[in-house]
Formats: sequence, C-alpha cells, structure tokens
Amino acid sequence: MSSRAWRRVLERGEAETAEFTLAIVPLLILVMLIAVTTLIRPAQLPVFFAARECARAASVSLNQSIALQQGIEAAASSLRGNSLSTAQASVSVWADGAWQRGDPVTCRVSYQMDVSRVPMVGGVFGVVAAEAEASARIEPGKSRWGTGGP
Repeated sequence: MSSRAWRRVLERGEAETAEFTLAIVPLLILVMLIAVTTLIRPAQLPVFFAARECARAASVSLNQSIALQQGIEAAASSLRGNSLSTAQASVSVWADGAWQRGDPVTCRVSYQMDVSRVPMVGGVFGVVAAEAEASARIEPGKSRWGTGGP
C-alpha cells in the first residue's frame, strides 16, 4: 500500500471517529437529563404539597406556638405520606406581621435529594434541593378562639 493510500485511510478513520463523538455526546447528555428529571421531578410536587399543608395547618390557630407546631407536623405528615424522609427536610413557619386574624402565615419546606449514587448523574449533581413556599391568611372566621367555647 502506498503512503498516499495509507494517509487516506487514516484521514477517513479520524473523520468517522469525530462523527461518532459528535453523535454520542448529545445522546449521553440527553440520557443524563432524562435521568435527573425522572429522579427529581417526582419529589418536587410532594414538597410543594407539604408546604401548602403546613401553611393551611398553621393558619387555623390564633395561638402562635400551637400554630407553628401544627404547621411543622402537617408538613412532616405530608412528606411521610408521599414516601419522603423527614430527616432530609427542613420546615420553616413564620408570620409576616403580628399573629392575628387575617395576617399571612408562610411556610417553606426544603428537601435534600441525594442522587450521588445514581450512575452518570450522581457525579454531576450530588445533592439536589427542592424547595417550596406557600402562604395562607390566619383564619378570620373562628369567632370563639381563645374563649374555650365550642
């Protein structure tokens, strides 16, 4: 085989390798994105639901300490009901003003998802946070709050 023919074979092989690389890299990126969405998206909605339940539970009491505890317990219960560990979650409940009827109460739920053990995804993303925040007004319609009556 002449040196000219040999050079053509090498050039053709190098071009085919580059074409293969250009075709396979976008496919690998697409597979990684699909894997991440498959793992993370199902956990985002339960986190939102937990924040909503937290705000709703905290808004039904005029006693601030009871309302805060109710909100945190409602968020934890919602997470457990959606098969998420409460150990990886943090819940914050606060009011934007004084704790009185009609004032807004806000709840933020953060959930840390460890995807480090997932092949091809874990090395890139590690731990991914899902956060949700929901607000509700402290119930104005409970006419006998604080009186001990029904």
